[in-house]
Amino acid sequence: MAGLAAHGVQYRKRDFAAIGEEAFVPPTQTTQLGIYSFHEKEIGDFHVEGAVRFENTQQENSVTGEDLSFDAFSVSAGGDVHLSDAVRVGGTVYRTERAPTTEELFSNGPHLATNQFELGDATLGKEVSTGIEAAIRHREDGHFTTVNLFYTDYKDYIFEVETDAEEDGLPVFQYMADDAKFYGFEVQGGMDVTTLGAWDVKVDALAEYVRAKTDSGNLPRIPPLSILTGVDFETDRVRLRAELDYAAQQTKVSANELPTDDFALVNVFANWKAPAGAQDVTLSISMHNVFDSEARQHTSFLKDLVPLPGRNVRFSIRSAF
Repeated sequence: MAGLAAHGVQYRKRDFAAIGEEAFVPPTQTTQLGIYSFHEKEIGDFHVEGAVRFENTQQENSVTGEDLSFDAFSVSAGGDVHLSDAVRVGGTVYRTERAPTTEELFSNGPHLATNQFELGDATLGKEVSTGIEAAIRHREDGHFTTVNLFYTDYKDYIFEVETDAEEDGLPVFQYMADDAKFYGFEVQGGMDVTTLGAWDVKVDALAEYVRAKTDSGNLPRIPPLSILTGVDFETDRVRLRAELDYAAQQTKVSANELPTDDFALVNVFANWKAPAGAQDVTLSISMHNVFDSEARQHTSFLKDLVPLPGRNVRFSIRSAF
């Protein structure tokens, strides 16, 4: 019966000050003290682990003199078991508490990088989440599949929402809290397809989906269903890859938020490693968005103004000395 335990204390102090007309957060001081304990143990074919953490966060606004203190307690437990040499199942349950950040509490000004006027809320309390995750993994004979499912229930989930107001020519975004629910899945798989001379051919795919809403409606900037699939051709020194990056349309939007269309981007990559015994050098070249498609990322504050980059080429050299 093997086991492992780790305990610790974490201290963090942050003095924040932004200077100039673009400063949207006043000078603040954040002090954070955390104490944690982690345990894991092997019991036959079972692997179990658990953790607890207590954290005190103090946020002081140097302009208004507001001094806020938050005590947060988090706990989690999980485990997994090998049903066979190829199949493994597991899960985790947790309850976590998070103190609001400086920006969520004290923002008050234009944030030009995201083209918005941000307003914090100093009355925000702790964000509390209770959730469960489950996973099953299968790997054998040159192929693998992983399925992850999750559900999280939030009390006072903190997020930023666009209002109908305007300040300094910018739309006003207000931090607020509401109870919310998140659920979704992640499915990933891959396999070795064949060998063509010196080339090994492999394929892989990843699908992700999340649904999130509060008691009063949809949450803003939640990503839609996304699918990434690709094919690799590899030798000892060369790797070629082509992939398709697809995002579905997102029509489940909050008030004052526009939906986004679906898009599919084709990307290609090529890596070359120097011969064995030479300097450890890798040359890489890639082309993203090969067909110059218009794509707008729903999670971006700027999606209505700025799409993702069009066709672009990147080149890099990596070396280990």
